[in-house]
Amino acid sequence: MRKRFSSLQPRTAVLAGLLSCVAIATALVWAHMDLQGQVAKVQTAASGDSFEFSTSAFAPYNPTLLGNGYLFDASSWEGTNSSEASLAGLYDHLEQKTYTYQALIPSWSGVDYWNGSHWLNEISAESVQAGSYRQNLDTRNGILSTRYDWQDASHSTHVEVEEFVSRENLHLGVTHIQVTPDFGVEVGPITVSFPLGGGETPAFEWEGAKLPGAIPILKVEADPDHRGFLAISKTRDESTQVAEAVRVALPPNLPAQEAQVGLSQGLQRPALNVKFIALRGQTYKFTKFVGVISSLDSKSPVEEGPLRKHRRRATSGCSKHTNKHGSECGGRTS
Repeated sequence: MRKRFSSLQPRTAVLAGLLSCVAIATALVWAHMDLQGQVAKVQTAASGDSFEFSTSAFAPYNPTLLGNGYLFDASSWEGTNSSEASLAGLYDHLEQKTYTYQALIPSWSGVDYWNGSHWLNEISAESVQAGSYRQNLDTRNGILSTRYDWQDASHSTHVEVEEFVSRENLHLGVTHIQVTPDFGVEVGPITVSFPLGGGETPAFEWEGAKLPGAIPILKVEADPDHRGFLAISKTRDESTQVAEAVRVALPPNLPAQEAQVGLSQGLQRPALNVKFIALRGQTYKFTKFVGVISSLDSKSPVEEGPLRKHRRRATSGCSKHTNKHGSECGGRTS
């Protein structure tokens, strides 16, 4: 007899809630306990907008969800770490198609920063020094923003991250990251990395069956201009293919000839890495665009439909993908 996983399991819950309920769910999720056991206050923004929720506590951390009805992503305390992501209607099977479960796709939102000494995402919430920390969820526009001062011995960097899933294009997710190094005269080389996948999935078992992590990436292709790449993954029952196209916009104040851009093509965590010499006090803002589509939506997800449109628009320069808050290009892609 064919069995289905309970609709209450964490993965299916990503898709089960209507986006109109996000404001209520977020208020409950972010009323978590800080390290001293005190309730971390969930505050509205200074504007008094009841659709905005902020927290200054990041340990312990309970993630919230972003989504547009098709593409979904969980948050991280840093705003940069890879996290659980999924597509509406994407299922996989275990034990010769006996068990059906909500599949995860390789995490699309992650970015990372090498300050010359450590990678930001490798620092745990329990050990990090993150001054002036603030994470804000704008539930009206679906924008998660995070900012803090990362102090790593003599290396201090102001970090700001903004993430959203597009309303204009259901297949598009966007992550901004801006870093302001505040150490040395010439800081570097530093690296900003734009990976797919790599996040650790919390273990979940149902009736003795352990759910695997994200569906595996099988192929990675670099874009001709070296400003992006394409990753192809497939469900473990081999019934559905997922294509994810990454494009990166470089900061206007970082000349192309001063940046070393390279692609790490490892299937576990392919990443576009941008290495450069930074100036103290200068702010460098990058934008990561990711288009996602599956063979459930297109017979040829790599070549047809929204994914090809996304790659063409991003490659042409500064496309405008908005969530009612202006241009989201944030730099250039060529």
